[in-house]
Amino acid sequence: MYATVMNGLSKRGHTEKTLSLLRLMEQGSTKPNIFNYSIVIDALCKDGNSDAAINLFNRMKQKGIPPDTVTYNSLIDGFCRLGQWEKATTLFSEMNGSKPNIITYNTILQGLFEVGRIGDAKNIYAKVLAAGLTPDSCTHCILLSGYFMYGLVEEAMSFFDKLERKREDTGIAVYNVVINGLCKNEQTRQTRAISKLLSWTFECENIHCNGAAKLVKPSFMKGNGRKGFSFDAATTELLSSVIRENPSVLDMIPELHSGIFAEIKVKDAVELFKKLVRENIYEPNKVMFATVMNGTQQRVILRRLEVYSVNGTGSTKPNIFNYSIVINYSIVIDALCKDGNSDAAINLLNEMKQKGIPPNTVTYNSLIDGLCRLGQWGMVRTMFSEMVELNIYPNVLTFNIVIDGLCKEGKVKDAEEVMKHMVGKGVEPNIITYNAIMDGYCFHGQLDRARRIFDILIDKGIEPDIFSYTILINGYCKKKNLSEAMQLFHEISQNGSKPDIVTYNTILRGLFEVGKIGDAEKFFAEMLSTGPIPDLSTHCTLLNGYFKYGLVEEAMLLFNKLERKREDTGIAVYNVVINGLCKNGKLDEARAVFEKLSLVGLLSNVRTYNNMINGFCLEGLFDEAKDMIRKMEGNNCFPNDFTFNVIVRGYLRFRKINEMATFMKEMTGKGFSFDAATTELLVKAISGNPSILDMIPELHVENKNMSSNYRLLILDLMAEVAAKSSAGTWTIVWTDGRTSLDRYKGDANIVFCS
Repeated sequence: MYATVMNGLSKRGHTEKTLSLLRLMEQGSTKPNIFNYSIVIDALCKDGNSDAAINLFNRMKQKGIPPDTVTYNSLIDGFCRLGQWEKATTLFSEMNGSKPNIITYNTILQGLFEVGRIGDAKNIYAKVLAAGLTPDSCTHCILLSGYFMYGLVEEAMSFFDKLERKREDTGIAVYNVVINGLCKNEQTRQTRAISKLLSWTFECENIHCNGAAKLVKPSFMKGNGRKGFSFDAATTELLSSVIRENPSVLDMIPELHSGIFAEIKVKDAVELFKKLVRENIYEPNKVMFATVMNGTQQRVILRRLEVYSVNGTGSTKPNIFNYSIVINYSIVIDALCKDGNSDAAINLLNEMKQKGIPPNTVTYNSLIDGLCRLGQWGMVRTMFSEMVELNIYPNVLTFNIVIDGLCKEGKVKDAEEVMKHMVGKGVEPNIITYNAIMDGYCFHGQLDRARRIFDILIDKGIEPDIFSYTILINGYCKKKNLSEAMQLFHEISQNGSKPDIVTYNTILRGLFEVGKIGDAEKFFAEMLSTGPIPDLSTHCTLLNGYFKYGLVEEAMLLFNKLERKREDTGIAVYNVVINGLCKNGKLDEARAVFEKLSLVGLLSNVRTYNNMINGFCLEGLFDEAKDMIRKMEGNNCFPNDFTFNVIVRGYLRFRKINEMATFMKEMTGKGFSFDAATTELLVKAISGNPSILDMIPELHVENKNMSSNYRLLILDLMAEVAAKSSAGTWTIVWTDGRTSLDRYKGDANIVFCS
């Protein structure tokens, strides 16, 4: 009886009542058993209260009740969720009387992948096999998801192939993980490929015609009609295998840069999907259809779903077809909107209506969200009108999307007008509405107006949530008004709520920002005693704060402590440490931490490499910086704008203009652009030495590959040079007709020419 009631309370989130009932049992004649204790321990762990859970665990053992595997699993899961790996592994090693089961191993395996400890995860899986346990579908899904998460596609597919050969636990869930992983890894690769292959202008249509995929080159289409060449199934399979084993083939054969072979992973996913249907291995479910559609973002899958459903060959029968197809159209519309392709999304909406498939609120919300992101407010109004005409009335989410979009564009007053309109239409604003407007005002530094909105929601009887408080606290911290921020922080507890980890981290960051290091340390100590468990962001904030003020010793003491405890030492923490050491002139120490990454099973990301490159550039070690670029490219991690800017800034600081010119020539066509810091240094350099413009052709305004922003930059540079010059020849270098930019139409910029 007690166990049933406690279990019910626990599932409804009433942990305190569950704990009270346990205490009542301890004081009464019916003493709690292992089941009762396990229920409460599990509830405490799910609430993130691991300290109370471990105290109850120890109390149970003191009463002579030996913990079982379920009890250990609850605690280990709780510690893993909080990133407390030392405690989790200690408990794991303590399980002498209670043998770890597959759930125990799965819990630890999942936790290790979440913090990037791939090597440790592999070791745990080896222990599963050594212990004679049979891995289940969950184990396989965790391993596959972990590999795909970190781009280890080959390892994932090798493991999957092994499962397929043995036909071990290759249920629909496993196939969903593989298809999703392949699609997501292709999106990453495609982004990198775009930055490397901008000069190629081929397009591809994936035309399903007699099982062949046709590559169509635009120039052929224009000059010679619908000509092109097709690969048959055998050639496609061979070429796919070659490219998977040797991606450099893509660089050797330009015609393969786009199309199905630039989307090799998505093709693999689609082929796997077809195999399931063709060979009746498993019935694809809605999750799988949605996954493939999200990955390919091609309507061909949508067409396939229509045929599949109408023919009744699958479980998606005609009586639920309309609902399913609306959902799947909405998925594609949402994907197009997130890609910024609102025209295609609207065309697809029109196609739905032409086919008699009625769009719903979700469909329109996706479109409106996409249009808001693009600032197409006229189209937003059109969509609103269209919704009403179709008797699809905007709900609170629709209005919140528009309000949030306006706030992000700085049109917070307009957002307030929309809220008034919303009320006029009988849709009551909720806490999310008010939070969005407050966040908009805070983002633009208008704290008085944000506070006014906060007071309005209280007057209306709407209780502020933790997000409301945190938004305002963050606003005050950014304005360096820590007294108001702290006052609000204390109000949270006075009103019966509890500050969450985000609130604590916001205050901590604010204290470091204004240089109150002692107060920050006291606040952190208070957090440890009464607040939530510190998370990754907390530790990164502390480390950043110490490094910012040159407190390298304190930072490294904290880092070493975290390493010993194996708590929250993911790649983000290592990036902060490497960056902090580099900026404090500790390049050798930074290099040592960088080289240790592979030993602890962590993969360097673009930020890791950029931090090291920045460290080398700060010391003038440009050969080492370039070597690091080659190393990152060799590890399939490609440079970004930050990489480019760091090296250019380094050359400018050390006045190595010739080397900078060579580097910029090497980077031509890769789509990199100057950021504000580089621009400022470049302005100073050219002001002092105008001949730099002649040394670097990439800065010439006549350069056809130069973007509009670059042209504006160079014009400003020229104007500044002219303004500061005291002697020499003056000439008109820019006249009407050379640019379509309104700012320079009809103008003639006079610049100094030495």
